[in-house]
Amino acid sequence: MSQTCSKIIQDIDPNFKPTVSIILGSGLGEFSEHIKNKNEISYKDLPGFPETSVKGHSGKLAFGNIDGIQILVFQGRSHYYEKGDCSSMRVPIETIKSLGCNSLIITNSAGGINSEYKPGNVILINDHINLTGTSPLIGQTGSGKFIDMSETYDIKQRKIFMDLARKKGFELREGTYIWFSGPNFETPSEIKMARLLGANVVGMSTVPEVILGRYYGLKISVLSLITNMAAGVGDEILSHDLTMKMAKKGANSINYLLLGFLGHYKKIISS
Repeated sequence: MSQTCSKIIQDIDPNFKPTVSIILGSGLGEFSEHIKNKNEISYKDLPGFPETSVKGHSGKLAFGNIDGIQILVFQGRSHYYEKGDCSSMRVPIETIKSLGCNSLIITNSAGGINSEYKPGNVILINDHINLTGTSPLIGQTGSGKFIDMSETYDIKQRKIFMDLARKKGFELREGTYIWFSGPNFETPSEIKMARLLGANVVGMSTVPEVILGRYYGLKISVLSLITNMAAGVGDEILSHDLTMKMAKKGANSINYLLLGFLGHYKKIISS
């Protein structure tokens, strides 16, 4: 199905050859407004693409260019908790690969486990913990499914993001993301456990796409926007509305990092 999706995209723009792909998390969809010569396709019109049922995930694929770099932007994702299928993003990730793109940047809204974090902070993920007991590669045939996860988050791309933050003068920390299945938020005791395991941020997404991206040989980076403190760390009553509200407030930092990353790619291509 990914070949069919690639053909649909290239029928619209035969010269489209993306360099970078981006998956936008809850409340972060406004980044797509930066795309020039933009085309949009609903996930419903792309065979094998998932339905999105969560507020803040429009379910559209946008493509075009930013600063001369051709990009794919996924405006939302499907979550494991929506239908109990953690491989629901397989076809979108396959499509990235079939179009010849080799870099995948994933964003998400997350809860802060580290008490030093504050809502609005951006955390550059350098590792993750999968507590769900599942994987999008379960049932995959062949030995290729036994992928190495020891260096999942591309070191060179992480350095680019860290340098960009340094130039801007805001603190970008690195940390470990822990994946809970959701949709309910975690309990304070679960967050205590996550902290003991070495997690810094918590969320209900991202890891399936990371595993699939790794399987297809993509260079992966993840930016987590802290939209709330995790259960037992802060005093707020957690809700998706709170996530959406804080995501909009912190989107500028995410946008700066994404635009800066694309600018760096332009320098590489033109040099």
